[in-house]
Amino acid sequence: MALIRLIMGPDIGDRVVAFDVMTTIGIGFIAVYAVATEQSIFLDVASVVALVAFLATIAFAYYLKKKD
Repeated sequence: MALIRLIMGPDIGDRVVAFDVMTTIGIGFIAVYAVATEQSIFLDVASVVALVAFLATIAFAYYLKKKD
């Protein structure tokens, strides 16, 4: 459902939230995979993905503020 909102979202804010939801789900999958395979390197990958997603959200918020 988040992918549908990302593609068909009527507003850029809806698309940003959908992107955050999809990123959070992806981070969850990476974390579960790290625990299942007992390889802690994937937790580092999840941390980097979370940081990049956070910075992307901040950039979108800055864009939306400057747009108005």
